[in-house]
Amino acid sequence: MLRHTPWRRMSAPRDIYGPARRLARPVARGWLPLEQAYADLLVTTLREERSGELGKCTAPDVFRFKRFLLQTEVTRLEVARDLASHRICRLLKPMIALRKSWGSLMAEAHNLNGEAGFPLTESEVTELVETEVWWALPQAPTGGRRHVR
Repeated sequence: MLRHTPWRRMSAPRDIYGPARRLARPVARGWLPLEQAYADLLVTTLREERSGELGKCTAPDVFRFKRFLLQTEVTRLEVARDLASHRICRLLKPMIALRKSWGSLMAEAHNLNGEAGFPLTESEVTELVETEVWWALPQAPTGGRRHVR
Protein backbone atom coordinates (compact mmCIF):
# COMPACT_ATOMS: atom_id res chain seq x y z
CA MET A 1 0.00 0.00 0.00
CA LEU A 2 1.23 3.49 -0.80
CA ARG A 3 2.19 5.64 2.05
CA HIS A 4 0.73 9.12 2.04
CA THR A 5 3.28 11.89 2.49
CA PRO A 6 2.09 15.33 3.50
CA TRP A 7 2.58 18.11 1.00
CA ARG A 8 5.52 20.25 1.77
CA ARG A 9 5.78 23.81 0.86
CA MET A 10 8.35 23.90 -1.87
CA SER A 11 9.92 27.02 -3.26
CA ALA A 12 11.20 27.32 -6.78
CA PRO A 13 14.96 26.89 -7.07
CA ARG A 14 16.72 30.22 -7.26
CA ASP A 15 18.83 30.96 -10.30
CA ILE A 16 22.20 31.66 -8.72
CA TYR A 17 23.87 32.24 -12.11
CA GLY A 18 21.37 34.84 -13.37
CA PRO A 19 23.27 37.93 -12.18
CA ALA A 20 26.30 36.88 -14.23
CA ARG A 21 24.20 36.99 -17.39
CA ARG A 22 22.38 40.20 -16.45
CA LEU A 23 25.63 42.10 -15.78
CA ALA A 24 27.06 41.25 -19.20
CA ARG A 25 25.15 43.87 -21.22
CA PRO A 26 26.24 46.89 -19.11
CA VAL A 27 29.83 45.60 -19.18
CA ALA A 28 29.78 45.07 -22.96
CA ARG A 29 28.37 48.57 -23.54
CA GLY A 30 31.00 50.15 -21.29
CA TRP A 31 28.57 51.35 -18.63
CA LEU A 32 30.00 49.10 -15.91
CA PRO A 33 33.69 48.26 -15.41
CA LEU A 34 34.48 44.56 -15.43
CA GLU A 35 36.07 44.77 -11.98
CA GLN A 36 32.85 46.14 -10.47
CA ALA A 37 30.90 43.31 -12.08
CA TYR A 38 33.32 40.81 -10.53
CA ALA A 39 32.90 42.50 -7.13
CA ASP A 40 29.11 42.27 -7.42
CA LEU A 41 29.33 38.57 -8.31
CA LEU A 42 31.61 37.95 -5.35
CA VAL A 43 29.29 39.74 -2.93
CA THR A 44 26.20 37.86 -4.19
CA THR A 45 28.05 34.54 -4.00
CA LEU A 46 29.09 35.14 -0.40
CA ARG A 47 25.55 36.24 0.48
CA GLU A 48 24.16 33.06 -1.10
CA GLU A 49 26.69 30.96 0.80
CA ARG A 50 25.72 32.51 4.12
CA SER A 51 22.02 31.95 3.46
CA GLY A 52 22.63 28.33 2.45
CA GLU A 53 21.41 28.68 -1.14
CA LEU A 54 24.52 27.10 -2.66
CA GLY A 55 23.82 23.66 -1.24
CA LYS A 56 26.80 21.35 -1.67
CA CYS A 57 28.69 23.76 -3.95
CA THR A 58 31.55 25.78 -2.54
CA ALA A 59 31.65 29.55 -2.87
CA PRO A 60 34.96 29.67 -4.81
CA ASP A 61 33.67 27.20 -7.39
CA VAL A 62 30.40 29.07 -7.83
CA PHE A 63 32.25 32.38 -8.15
CA ARG A 64 34.63 30.95 -10.76
CA PHE A 65 31.71 29.68 -12.82
CA LYS A 66 29.87 33.01 -12.51
CA ARG A 67 33.00 34.80 -13.67
CA PHE A 68 33.30 32.40 -16.61
CA LEU A 69 29.64 32.99 -17.55
CA LEU A 70 30.13 36.74 -17.38
CA GLN A 71 33.22 36.63 -19.58
CA THR A 72 31.63 34.42 -22.23
CA GLU A 73 28.44 36.50 -22.29
CA VAL A 74 30.43 39.75 -22.61
CA THR A 75 32.42 38.24 -25.47
CA ARG A 76 29.21 37.12 -27.20
CA LEU A 77 27.66 40.57 -26.85
CA GLU A 78 30.80 42.33 -28.09
CA VAL A 79 30.84 40.12 -31.19
CA ALA A 80 27.15 40.86 -31.76
CA ARG A 81 27.83 44.60 -31.44
CA ASP A 82 30.73 44.47 -33.89
CA LEU A 83 28.69 42.43 -36.35
CA ALA A 84 25.72 44.81 -36.13
CA SER A 85 27.90 47.88 -36.69
CA HIS A 86 29.59 46.21 -39.67
CA ARG A 87 26.25 45.31 -41.21
CA ILE A 88 24.95 48.84 -40.71
CA CYS A 89 28.03 50.31 -42.42
CA ARG A 90 27.69 47.90 -45.35
CA LEU A 91 24.02 48.81 -45.72
CA LEU A 92 24.64 52.56 -45.60
CA LYS A 93 27.40 52.87 -48.21
CA PRO A 94 25.22 52.15 -51.28
CA MET A 95 22.37 54.21 -49.82
CA ILE A 96 24.68 57.21 -49.35
CA ALA A 97 25.95 56.79 -52.90
CA LEU A 98 22.34 57.00 -54.11
CA ARG A 99 21.89 60.17 -52.00
CA LYS A 100 19.08 58.79 -49.89
CA SER A 101 17.58 61.12 -47.31
CA TRP A 102 18.85 61.31 -43.74
CA GLY A 103 15.61 59.89 -42.41
CA SER A 104 15.78 56.80 -44.61
CA LEU A 105 19.42 56.22 -43.61
CA MET A 106 18.52 56.42 -39.94
CA ALA A 107 15.43 54.24 -40.36
CA GLU A 108 17.31 51.47 -42.14
CA ALA A 109 20.17 51.58 -39.64
CA HIS A 110 17.79 51.35 -36.69
CA ASN A 111 15.82 48.56 -38.40
CA LEU A 112 19.00 46.54 -38.85
CA ASN A 113 19.93 47.13 -35.20
CA GLY A 114 16.47 45.95 -34.17
CA GLU A 115 16.71 42.80 -36.28
CA ALA A 116 19.96 41.98 -34.51
CA GLY A 117 18.29 42.28 -31.09
CA PHE A 118 19.37 45.85 -30.27
CA PRO A 119 23.06 45.22 -29.49
CA LEU A 120 23.81 48.93 -30.08
CA THR A 121 22.23 51.88 -28.33
CA GLU A 122 20.31 54.51 -30.27
CA SER A 123 23.10 57.06 -29.91
CA GLU A 124 25.69 54.56 -31.19
CA VAL A 125 23.60 53.88 -34.30
CA THR A 126 23.20 57.62 -34.89
CA GLU A 127 26.95 58.09 -34.51
CA LEU A 128 27.60 55.30 -37.02
CA VAL A 129 25.31 56.96 -39.58
CA GLU A 130 26.94 60.36 -39.01
CA THR A 131 30.42 58.88 -39.42
CA GLU A 132 29.53 57.07 -42.65
CA VAL A 133 27.95 60.21 -44.11
CA TRP A 134 30.96 62.30 -43.09
CA TRP A 135 33.42 59.91 -44.79
CA ALA A 136 31.28 59.92 -47.94
CA LEU A 137 31.51 63.70 -48.32
CA PRO A 138 33.77 64.98 -51.10
CA GLN A 139 37.13 66.42 -50.15
CA ALA A 140 37.40 70.13 -49.52
CA PRO A 141 39.11 72.14 -52.26
CA THR A 142 42.81 72.66 -51.67
CA GLY A 143 44.64 75.95 -51.90
CA GLY A 144 43.13 79.37 -51.53
CA ARG A 145 40.07 80.27 -49.58
CA ARG A 146 37.14 77.93 -49.35
CA HIS A 147 34.42 80.48 -49.25
CA VAL A 148 34.41 83.37 -51.67
CA ARG A 149 32.42 86.44 -50.68
